[in-house]
Amino acid sequence: MESLLFKPVILNINIILLNLLLGDAMNISEDQKRWLVIGIAFNKLVPHIRPFVEQSLQGEYQRLRSSHNIHVQTTPGILRRHPKNLKYENVNNNINHKLPSGKFDFSKFDYKVTSHVDFAKLYVKSFTAKFSALDGKCDGSAVLLLLGDVPVFSPATQASAKTVREHVRNEWAHCNFTDWDAAKFQSCFQEMQQLVQTIGLPIADEIRLFI
Repeated sequence: MESLLFKPVILNINIILLNLLLGDAMNISEDQKRWLVIGIAFNKLVPHIRPFVEQSLQGEYQRLRSSHNIHVQTTPGILRRHPKNLKYENVNNNINHKLPSGKFDFSKFDYKVTSHVDFAKLYVKSFTAKFSALDGKCDGSAVLLLLGDVPVFSPATQASAKTVREHVRNEWAHCNFTDWDAAKFQSCFQEMQQLVQTIGLPIADEIRLFI
């Protein structure tokens, strides 16, 4: 079934609304309008992806509790890679354990991972690991990092998430307005749609994105 996400008619309506709301008074260029629409679409999509991410992480965390005792692990038997290096500095206030040189004092780390939320923190950068639940504080960048790096997700989803993070989220967040021509605009929607299709987001959720 063809995805209902990002239908051209919806995109055209969004552009028309921006034209009506902003008009010429703010001197908003066509490139800037496209950038605005992409930001709205991306940030509207993320909350619909989070439940899928959380459910998958809960399952993987429970599996690792059974296979690796990750909830009670201590050195030297810690899970260090899965499949990438895990950032234990992001949990249990480990980030505060440092040597005079400024490097981490790993001998003082508490390696117990006691929830799926802490498990998620092992995959993100320290400055984004401030969330205490997989809610609005777990932003779009973190959600895409999780989709791209945690091996519970399919290779197709991982590849698509990395593409969206690089080409959509990052280029939107660190924008150069002159990059946002019609071709860039269209490719961003196609890449987000591809991500949704690899996840298998329910069609009802796709419809709710426009309500």
